[in-house]
Amino acid sequence: MGVLVFIGILWRIIKPDGLDADHTRRVLASVVFNLLLPALVFLTLMSQDLGVDPLKMMAFGFGIILFGIILGLVMGKTFKIPQAKLGGVVLGVGFANITALGLPLLEHLYGPMARAIIVHLDIFSSLPMVLTLGLMIARHYVNSMPSDRLPLKPLLLNPPLLRAGLAGVLKSASIELPSSVQTFLEPLAEAPRPPHADHPRIVSQWGPCMGTTFPLGWLS
Repeated sequence: MGVLVFIGILWRIIKPDGLDADHTRRVLASVVFNLLLPALVFLTLMSQDLGVDPLKMMAFGFGIILFGIILGLVMGKTFKIPQAKLGGVVLGVGFANITALGLPLLEHLYGPMARAIIVHLDIFSSLPMVLTLGLMIARHYVNSMPSDRLPLKPLLLNPPLLRAGLAGVLKSASIELPSSVQTFLEPLAEAPRPPHADHPRIVSQWGPCMGTTFPLGWLS
């Protein structure tokens, strides 16, 4: 991770082939969110049995996010963090980078079973919460955020969640995934694993964030 941060800082300075870091970040993040992560979600859920366990994991995810938000608010009041920065503290503590950082560690410790846990926490707990409660927190602390943007569209019409719904429908209908399709999707599903392809989103923003407040508008 430290190497990726260093590469991100160098990228902003050197600009290889004239590629701007922000533009490159948006392209890579788009590839991950629209292609690689949906493949990971789809294959993972197709390999899992439907039952009560996914609902338990989703409820657990909601609980730890709410706990993190409350903890962030308590920390802000205790250490008298300025109002302008308190929103960043609350969102940073409440919403963890589960897929990028949690997946490599847990999969190394517990094997493939950890992938299903991460997918459920990220797609069914963290994603809906960040696009609803997270947006409301960001709007509360950032006056410059547009208030007319509703989170309903990005909440429902996003590739990972749509692939999760498709997997649920196929599993409910007892439809098995053809081996050719699985062979095609497996390399795509492996790509978001370490080093996570979405890390450039983090590292390319590291340099300009040093010594400044963290903007919250990226959540919208």
